[in-house]
Amino acid sequence: LDQWVQLARRINEVFQTDPTLAGIVVTSGTDTLEELAYFLHLTVRHARPVVVVGAMRRPGALGYDGAANLRQALRVAGDAGSPGRGVLVVFNDEINSAREVTKTDALHLQAFQSRNNGALGATARDRIIYYRRLERRHTATTEFDIAQISRLPRVEIVMAYQGASGDLVRAAVDRGADGIVIAGAGAGST
Repeated sequence: LDQWVQLARRINEVFQTDPTLAGIVVTSGTDTLEELAYFLHLTVRHARPVVVVGAMRRPGALGYDGAANLRQALRVAGDAGSPGRGVLVVFNDEINSAREVTKTDALHLQAFQSRNNGALGATARDRIIYYRRLERRHTATTEFDIAQISRLPRVEIVMAYQGASGDLVRAAVDRGADGIVIAGAGAGST
């Protein structure tokens, strides 16, 4: 998480100092890609696009997708229609919003999807196509400002279930948690 704060600060600095830069592409492993993209979506304070991309298959594997995904990410970052759309995730010729995307599969190329809303757009051979815009605040209009933050708070996730003793909550507090997310309860009825 400290690296994420450093990365967001660096992206903000680069956008601030280089007005000619069309956008930025960030490569990431896929296990935490959606979380990194959403963090940047909330903390990068510029309208120019940040595109997060990765690969589902290793280099040398049959059907390696990394080079194609990177090429499409670079095209999206430089496209005139991309500014103002927040942080974007580009995989398998689809453009998804960092706010909505989730990793739905650990093995297939079509691993990142925005289930409820669908993709923001697509990368075609000759152009970038956008279908819609986000209405919720992000990037240039975000309420989050990390300029004065040296570290993110330590937040633990604790599962709730019938008969849970509360020992894990006490342990998290005793070990210095700044916050606790209670997961597993239905519709907020914890």
